[in-house]
Amino acid sequence: MKKIFCRLLAVLLCQGALFAGTPSFYNILDFGARPGGCEQAHVPINAAIEAAHAAGGGTVVVPAGQWLCFGITLRSNVTLLLESGCVIKAARPTAEAGYVEPGPDGRYPRWNGSLIYAEDIHDAAVVGPGLIDGSDVVTRGFGSDIPYPVPSRIFTVRESRNLLFRDFSVRMGGARVLWLVGADNVILQGLRIDSNRDGIDIDCCRHVRVSDCTVNCLNDDAIVLKSSYSLGRVQACEDITITGCQVSGFDPGTFLDGSYGRTIDEAPDLDGPTGRIKFGTESVGGFRGITVSNCIFERSRGLALECVDGGILEDVNISNIVMRDICTAPLFLRLGHRGRGPEGRGPGALRRIKLSHITVDGADARYASPFVGISDAWIEDVSVTDVLIRYRGGLSLSDAEDQQLSNSFFTAEGINGVGGPNTGGLPTRARAEDIAPRDAYAIPECRTAYPEPSIFGVLPAWGLFVRYARRISFRDVRIETIEPDSRPAIVLMDAEDIRLDGLSISNAASAPALVLRGVRNLQVSASPGLKDLRIKQADDKTIGTVRLLAR
Repeated sequence: MKKIFCRLLAVLLCQGALFAGTPSFYNILDFGARPGGCEQAHVPINAAIEAAHAAGGGTVVVPAGQWLCFGITLRSNVTLLLESGCVIKAARPTAEAGYVEPGPDGRYPRWNGSLIYAEDIHDAAVVGPGLIDGSDVVTRGFGSDIPYPVPSRIFTVRESRNLLFRDFSVRMGGARVLWLVGADNVILQGLRIDSNRDGIDIDCCRHVRVSDCTVNCLNDDAIVLKSSYSLGRVQACEDITITGCQVSGFDPGTFLDGSYGRTIDEAPDLDGPTGRIKFGTESVGGFRGITVSNCIFERSRGLALECVDGGILEDVNISNIVMRDICTAPLFLRLGHRGRGPEGRGPGALRRIKLSHITVDGADARYASPFVGISDAWIEDVSVTDVLIRYRGGLSLSDAEDQQLSNSFFTAEGINGVGGPNTGGLPTRARAEDIAPRDAYAIPECRTAYPEPSIFGVLPAWGLFVRYARRISFRDVRIETIEPDSRPAIVLMDAEDIRLDGLSISNAASAPALVLRGVRNLQVSASPGLKDLRIKQADDKTIGTVRLLAR
């Protein structure tokens, strides 16, 4: 009884912050719901939601038990409370009952392909501690063994405001567990997500706070910001805070059961487990005013900031990050020109980025940490401060020449995509010949390619790779390898106004510290093993030898 009272008190406080008035409670048992897993529980749930909405607001209580559901629709001024022991389970459709009617092509309308749907609502909430389970039903559109349409997402929330999602769990959420598109003033707090594709998608949203969430997604991104063209207009993703979150790529389903499986080593794109925080890929409207802090990445890809669809990515501050067992680049900044969105737009911009207080252990050395623009759109004004990255190492420059360790998925032979209206039909993946055997420094631009670190193949640097970038500073940065790696630690190509201050490089093999190709205005200072220097122009220059890692 004490636990029930505390839970109800928490909801009262929650609603008091969201909407005025004294809320009433609507238990779905009073609307005909019966536990046991054999009823269509969405009918009484939706009836209770409508009753609360009609009364001006209230809390719909879903008590302990398994509740098989088709579509649930959220309404304004209503909180959906999933009590302890509650499981909302996506029901398998039949010829007699199912989800919303598909279109003529047998597929869902774009916006309705979800278990729980909201559009143009305000002052609403979904709170836990219950579970939403899409296992075996919620897929990318059609289940492999289900002849009827099924949802591709758990939540779709479109153009709504003043929302709270707190303290519930989700198991297996299809293509996207929670898709917020065009939403404003949203709090996501204490969510526990264990799925196979995207976890939290924040698309064309403003004023979103994500805190204390744990998201495990082996095959796709855990927390991802997007600015797509889904709303038919260009809209930025802005004023977003992500803090205190943990993201990972353990085997699907093994986070919630506590086993943390490591049996699956690759995502479908043949790179390692995904499970990261990412900006992009959809980047039509761009990103601005964003902070990411106090987060942990484990058995996942690294942090990715990608702007490839003509938007502007600017004013981003990322700090206090810990990463372990990173399967591609720990830090990846990419400005490209894939060209989705309205016709006639040129490349966008990626600028004014601060990365600080980051610790990485066990990063894949094939792709270093690339900061890469394109020849007509350079990355600008990036500062990297107080960072330690330990790469696995174990490669040589010959690996960057023969490219035998490259990922074949990102070639024309692996997948044949075509670009948007601004790409002239060029492939959106790297061409097969781009990562065929080559001179180690003949790195393709891949301007229209889908942005992953592996599009460039094995890089000639094991630590940092900067190209088509200006005003980039690395201060108090330490990079080292665990196994010997004879490639250069840092390669700078087509770059200007680069500052290295307090740089520390440790390696178990004797290798060049810096290789410069087409670099203007480089300054190196207070870096052990390297002389202080200023270089106005370096077309082809090698500097220093890294010091040996103490054993």
